[in-house]
Amino acid sequence: MTAGRDSHRHPMQWDPSPEGGFTTGRPWLPTVDPVERNVEAQRSDRESMLSLVRRLIALGGELDDGLELIEAEEGLLVLQRGRHVVAVNTSDRPLPLPSGGDPVLESEPGAAAGGRLAAHAGAVLR
Repeated sequence: MTAGRDSHRHPMQWDPSPEGGFTTGRPWLPTVDPVERNVEAQRSDRESMLSLVRRLIALGGELDDGLELIEAEEGLLVLQRGRHVVAVNTSDRPLPLPSGGDPVLESEPGAAAGGRLAAHAGAVLR
């Protein structure tokens, strides 16, 4: 494994062409499966990563000022932002959420069901 961030980055892939519509030349960093992972393919998919990021950006304007770290089980990061609770499960198993509330946004449908947050998932609750 090499140090640095390049192994976690790649050009924005706009379409399924060999270089993802990023360039007509050869990008410095390689594309990652542009046929399947591109904006054009995700634009109309409400469950895509693109749609999730768009919903997160839109929700950001609704979050109140201030930030409080909430105690939670190991592997679970929980923050209070006004009336919203933001939770991210970094573990490989479902973990109990320390706060009630209804999901406003989930990284996948049902991720915050039954008072637990699914493995490798995130949610915003109110």
